[in-house]
Amino acid sequence: MRLMRMVVGVMVLGQLLTRILLAAHAGDRLAAARRILKDVPLIDGHNDLPWNIRKFLKNQLREFRFDDLSGVHPWSRSAWSHTDLKRLRQGMVAAQFWSAYVPCSSQHLDSVQLALEQIDLIRRLVNKHSDSMVLVTTAEGIERAHKEARLASLIGVEGGHAVGASLAVLRMLYELGARYLTLTHTCNTPWTPTGLEDVSKYPELFAELLARGWSEKDIQKLAGLNLIRVFKAVEQIRDNLAAEGMEPLEEEIPQEDIIGRYYCRYNIKRLMAP
Repeated sequence: MRLMRMVVGVMVLGQLLTRILLAAHAGDRLAAARRILKDVPLIDGHNDLPWNIRKFLKNQLREFRFDDLSGVHPWSRSAWSHTDLKRLRQGMVAAQFWSAYVPCSSQHLDSVQLALEQIDLIRRLVNKHSDSMVLVTTAEGIERAHKEARLASLIGVEGGHAVGASLAVLRMLYELGARYLTLTHTCNTPWTPTGLEDVSKYPELFAELLARGWSEKDIQKLAGLNLIRVFKAVEQIRDNLAAEGMEPLEEEIPQEDIIGRYYCRYNIKRLMAP
């Protein structure tokens, strides 16, 4: 019995030491990640906060407190709201593309006006928090804001219909700070390039990129080598973990951690009732 207790004690001690070592390694990795993000700006390419401001506040910013929305209704209860200055700082986000989203239902109607209103909103939001945010339109601006510890704020227009099929509008959106425009959203855009209608046109797309100066090596990466490289790296991690004896996690995700419509999930626990 005494020997059995000693064995159990050694096993418990071993598990405790393993957890301590894993926690220490995790702490080292987290410190390394934070060190990297101090040197290199973390850039988030898309954030729908401006559209949520339109939905919740009708673009009125006077009473909007962007510093911390975690306990503010309706932001704290919305599955689509997960951004404020506090969390951006915690995440060490250095640059954020704010989306000037324009719904497809506005195409051929007031899409240009909506785009302008959303760009106006983004610029006013940045100006209101100029101690923490700054509007930038260049790579140099991103780097400068990073050194100043301010959030570099960029504008991206979501939906090619936002330009109203007018290059003049596109040029003016650029002058107002927009630095990318998505070709489509959930509707066809009348001016998108002919010849890219379906998946049969990939060779034509790559041929056009070659004509514009892309190297064959770049085309190979775009076509699939980049994805294959990432897959291989992930598979290597999978194999390493399996070789170390780590089994798949079987714990359920806590209900309080599920964002959105968790109430429509099948209640499997009912089957487990005696």
